[in-house]
Amino acid sequence: MSNSAMQLLEENFHSLRSRVAQEQCLVLGKKVKPRPPTSMCEIFAMCVVRWLRRLEDSNWDKENSKLKVLRDTVVKSALKSAVSQYIFPSRICGARDVGDDEDSPEAAAQRNIDKAMVHEATSEYASYSNLLYRDWRFPLCTFLGEFVTNPWEAAMMWSESTLLATRQTTRHLSGKMVGIAFSQPALFKKMIQKLPDDFTVVHLALSHDGSLHLIKMHKDRDPIVESVKSMMDNLIDENTRTCNLGKLTKDAKAFWAARRAVDAELKALIPRVQEILLGAAAPLLLPSTSITTRQAISAAQSLITASKSPGGAQLPLSFAKVNSVIFNHSH
Repeated sequence: MSNSAMQLLEENFHSLRSRVAQEQCLVLGKKVKPRPPTSMCEIFAMCVVRWLRRLEDSNWDKENSKLKVLRDTVVKSALKSAVSQYIFPSRICGARDVGDDEDSPEAAAQRNIDKAMVHEATSEYASYSNLLYRDWRFPLCTFLGEFVTNPWEAAMMWSESTLLATRQTTRHLSGKMVGIAFSQPALFKKMIQKLPDDFTVVHLALSHDGSLHLIKMHKDRDPIVESVKSMMDNLIDENTRTCNLGKLTKDAKAFWAARRAVDAELKALIPRVQEILLGAAAPLLLPSTSITTRQAISAAQSLITASKSPGGAQLPLSFAKVNSVIFNHSH
């Protein structure tokens, strides 16, 4: 990488930083200087490291203090970036192994930590909910989607973590600042309740740490938010293996035989994908319906009665409706 290439890259780097500077200043204030998205910073850092290595291989002056400071700064920045992903609130919330004793001091302390982090994140979102800055919005919304207890707020946060670039482009082209993002769960709930009776929203969303969540919404009940699969390694490995199967030979007959084998593998893979990806959560993809018939209402009430614990706690009606609908579909 030449010096002129590094100079051009630096100019583009500053140009990108200026594009997002306004929103970053609103979120971060004067804590840090505005910068481009994380992915651009990582690419720039890799280019700088390659440039420094090239200078080193060319017998550059290792005693040059300016280059030494630059190199040390790059290394420290890379270490800070690598460590930061392990101290994000979602990795701290509930991270301690407090055992099964919910009354222990450790469990109580962990609950206080969880509440404080969720409260801080909720307050931050309330202050900047109109911003679609991905490096901030995506991890914050997925964190709240995993840890808030209100099902409507959790569903809203998962919805707000997606389509950030599309919504930002829509806002830019239309010139309108409203109607692009939800700020309150009550408004989100009101919009879902306006959907037709035969309309069910099923949303599959990835969090910042790669875990997969299924969110199911219907006007007649509270949303269902379930963690389906924390990592999709098995599915990815199977997909890679089948995609590479047709590249093992240059012989035409063998190639097409391999392609037909791939087709057969894919046909057999579909039910396996359902098992690996969804497992017991597969019935959640069934469409929801309004509970209006006498039989369905009776089934929901029976579930409520059967769920009552000695302490008086029982299954909410909205979840009883969900289970009764799944039962009716399966029969």
